[in-house]
Amino acid sequence: MRDTLSSRATFVMKFVFPAIWIVGFGASTVAMLRGARGSSPHAMAGAWILTALWLACSAVLLWFCAPLKRVRLRNGCLLVSNFRSEIEIAPGDIERVTQNKWVNFRPITIHLRAPGVFGRKISFIPPSHVIVAFWRADRLVEQLERFAHAATAELDTAHSSPS
Repeated sequence: MRDTLSSRATFVMKFVFPAIWIVGFGASTVAMLRGARGSSPHAMAGAWILTALWLACSAVLLWFCAPLKRVRLRNGCLLVSNFRSEIEIAPGDIERVTQNKWVNFRPITIHLRAPGVFGRKISFIPPSHVIVAFWRADRLVEQLERFAHAATAELDTAHSSPS
């Protein structure tokens, strides 16, 4: 498995893209609202529909992008960062690994056995590559599951062996 598991674009997708999109779309929405003021009811209705669309899309964008983390592998543990602080996650703390295959950047989510500093889920963007079978999870998902399973198997063996 690679040292850095998350994409180099994580910072951009977490902070830069949402800020530019929300401010840019918001500015155009405000301009449309100002221009529609005092004009036909249809123009005003269109401006309010655009406002609602901007708010809904901004919420969805933040829902997907705000939780993204940078994930690295060091010394048999995962280092997870929100770009302000970094925590270490032992492989035995991982319950399962899933991937959202329907979002274009295909975020991977590591589900933890117990809530930690960043909650019970750690989401990150895997490095991009050509995807032929979009319905299948990336190899990284399988590698992380094996990584977690190996640690859990070691713990089970250690607990079940007689002292």
